[in-house]
Amino acid sequence: MRRVSSWRVGVAGFVIGTFATQALAQTAPVLRARAERLAAGAHCDEALAALAKAAEQEPLDARAHVVAGQCQMRMNLPDAAAASFEQAHALDPKLPQLDLQLGIARFHADDLDGAARAFADARAAGTTGPEIDFYEALLTLARGGEPSGAAEALERSGLARPNSLDPAASYYAGRAWLAARDTERAKQALDRVLATHPDTPWADAARR
Repeated sequence: MRRVSSWRVGVAGFVIGTFATQALAQTAPVLRARAERLAAGAHCDEALAALAKAAEQEPLDARAHVVAGQCQMRMNLPDAAAASFEQAHALDPKLPQLDLQLGIARFHADDLDGAARAFADARAAGTTGPEIDFYEALLTLARGGEPSGAAEALERSGLARPNSLDPAASYYAGRAWLAARDTERAKQALDRVLATHPDTPWADAARR
């Protein structure tokens, strides 16, 4: 009889432990950490689902909103991403690169004035580098600004980040040089797209 009782106690302990483990796995901090890991692995649907579950228990912190925004950008949802970055900004405006990410999301959501404000804030906070050069140049072109300076910034950013910003940087540099009526530099930029990324939609656009 004692053996049966011990067995029952053991089973009960196992079941209680299992439910406790499952409950712990569903707490907001664990869900947020899981979302970060999923986002880092480009599993954005699952990451956003984990964040949604976490938000049911307690408000998301600034870092969680940034993770959501980054995933929404990968999923081509710039309006949602901008909203997520804005929520992060309200909670912790000093997060690294947050103004830059907000500006990029606003630019892709066609909020050009909002993008300009975010890029200005990023510059004021000391942000530099090819990414902000690239997007400020695109913003200049989208707003009808001076094209030759934008073209030069695009070419610099493409050379600095050939694996991420090119061929887009070279393609838009070519268009900017055309707007500046510098056909030789435009041809050089567009030829660079054809040479480095043949048989892609960028190359097709460059040919046209």
